[in-house]
Amino acid sequence: MMAQLMHHTARFIASDREVHERSVDQYEQATGEVISPEDREKMRVFLSDPNNFSINVLRSAGLPILGGMGNLADIFMNMKWVVGRSKDQHLRCCP
Repeated sequence: MMAQLMHHTARFIASDREVHERSVDQYEQATGEVISPEDREKMRVFLSDPNNFSINVLRSAGLPILGGMGNLADIFMNMKWVVGRSKDQHLRCCP
């Protein structure tokens, strides 16, 4: 579950060039490393397809999250869910 969340996050960041650039900027600030524009784009393209890489999480890191599953189940059960369907697959959610 943690690995899938990380894959989803990577794809989300890579899907928006501006978000990706901000993410790389933050990395550069944290590490002092400078990444060229060409390498930034290579990273974005690479992250866009989760088949390019795999993420493994140690059991010792993943198992503690199971303790919170009851709380998450309560949250999901008490949410108001809406299922939408569109023949063109263009859906928009408004607050």
